[in-house]
Amino acid sequence: MSMANEYEAVCDTRHTAPPPVDHDLEVMIDAVSQRSAHDQGDLGVQRPHAEVAGPRTLCAVAENAPQPAPARAPEREITPLDPPMVPFAIGGIVVWAVLGLVLLGFQPTLVEQGRDEWLWICLAGFLWGFPGLAVMMTHDANRRRRRVGTQP
Repeated sequence: MSMANEYEAVCDTRHTAPPPVDHDLEVMIDAVSQRSAHDQGDLGVQRPHAEVAGPRTLCAVAENAPQPAPARAPEREITPLDPPMVPFAIGGIVVWAVLGLVLLGFQPTLVEQGRDEWLWICLAGFLWGFPGLAVMMTHDANRRRRRVGTQP
């Protein structure tokens, strides 16, 4: 017998002889049946107040199951952000340069503690910023061309 047939058989016989309910399931049924009419689920599902007359069964829980909220049409088209990227590349270069200059003042301490690679990391970040800047300049030029091509 399939699950659907079992469910129908249980629901058809609920008025005559309800199936036994174990304690854990009864606790779950109590939790569902005590929800208020104003209770909203995490996914926007509205749960009606379940007043079950008579014995609580799986059929009563299924009949009072949460109903999905109606879908809302989008109000406007959502477009992705496309900000200019050159300022971000310049900002990264400046951050690495300032950090390297600050650490340069602590060079003796860094060498004593075996952390002199921090200066090399700052230099690498500063130098790798220039190829990144070139890529971002190309990106921004393409972005400007795209915007000119899409305007009426």
